[in-house]
Amino acid sequence: MRKELTAAAIATCLALVTVGALAGTVDVDYRNATFRIDNEDVKLSNGERAVPAAPGSATQHVTRVFGKPVGGRLDSKPAVAVFLVDEPGGSGIFNYVAVAFSDCSKTNAVFLGDRIVPRSMVFHGRSIVVAYLDRKLDEPMAAIPKVKKSMTLGFGSKTCQLAR
Repeated sequence: MRKELTAAAIATCLALVTVGALAGTVDVDYRNATFRIDNEDVKLSNGERAVPAAPGSATQHVTRVFGKPVGGRLDSKPAVAVFLVDEPGGSGIFNYVAVAFSDCSKTNAVFLGDRIVPRSMVFHGRSIVVAYLDRKLDEPMAAIPKVKKSMTLGFGSKTCQLAR
């Protein structure tokens, strides 16, 4: 019994070390990255940016990382894919996907939709496949998103940009 517990403990420790080593291969500071959203450079600080929605306004335009980031490689570059939520101060909650790299000063964010539900991201070769829930075309924005959708985003290594 004791040998079985020892073997199980060693196997668990080895598994944790392996997972930790794999997680450490993507060392990208996505929480303090700069992303280009709708022709504006958005510099995050600790995963968020808040600025006045208009000059002198008390309403804040907030952009933040949403959910758990996914690490991987694009064109052999270490990368982290993130969902970004952009709330400019009105009724919209705009969702984007972006990738942070350790060797690119900024990358673009690709628009997914307004008031959608981001689900997952997967690195696939030179692309990222994004899954999310949306509404039917004829449904109001107040409807709960239930329609499964996906989008494949390619990566341009010369420009460090994502594109549909």
